[in-house]
Amino acid sequence: MKSKGYTIIEVLIASSLMIVLGLGIVGLQRILAVSQVETFENFLSIDQSNIALTLFEKELRTASYSDSGAYPIELADNYEIIFYSDIDHDGQAEKVRYYVSGTSFYKEIINPEGNPVTYPQAQAITYVITEGLINPGTPVFTYYNEDWPMDTTNNPLPIPATASEVRMVSANINLEKFSLNANVHIRTVKDNL
Repeated sequence: MKSKGYTIIEVLIASSLMIVLGLGIVGLQRILAVSQVETFENFLSIDQSNIALTLFEKELRTASYSDSGAYPIELADNYEIIFYSDIDHDGQAEKVRYYVSGTSFYKEIINPEGNPVTYPQAQAITYVITEGLINPGTPVFTYYNEDWPMDTTNNPLPIPATASEVRMVSANINLEKFSLNANVHIRTVKDNL
C-alpha cells in the first residue's frame, strides 16, 4: 500500500520556491515604488525650474531703468545677473538678482525706498528657486550683443559683460537628469525698434 502525501524534501523545496518568489515580488514592488517616487520628484523639479525660468524670462524681458535712474542691467556675470524690473506691477522697478550659490539657484528682490530712491540690501528678500544644479564650470548666464547671431566673433560677450552692450541673455539650468534653457531679448534696450 502506497501512502499519499508529500515528503519533507518536497515540502522544503516548495516552501523555498514560494519564499524566493515572494521575495522577488516584494523586491520588484520596492524597485517600482522607488522609481515612481524618483520620477515624481524629477517631475516636480522640472516643473519648478521651468516655472522659474519662465518668470525669469518675463522679468528680464521687461527690464527698465531703476527708479534711481540706473541702467536696466546692473551686473552681467556667469553665475549672477542683476537688473531692474517692475515685477509686481506697482509702478516701481524692483532690483532683481538671480544667482547661483553652491548647487542652488536663487532669486533676490529689493524694493525701492525713500527719496532719493535707494535699494537697501538689508531689505532683500531671497527665494530658493531650485536645488541640485550640476553646472560646475559651466556658465548659467551667457550674454550677447545686438549683432548676435550674425557676429559670432564678438559673441558671447566676455565676462563680466558690459551691461550697456547686453541685448540678449541665455540662461542654462543643468540639473541631474535634465537641462532647461531660456533665451531672453531685453525689450527696453533694443536698438532696432
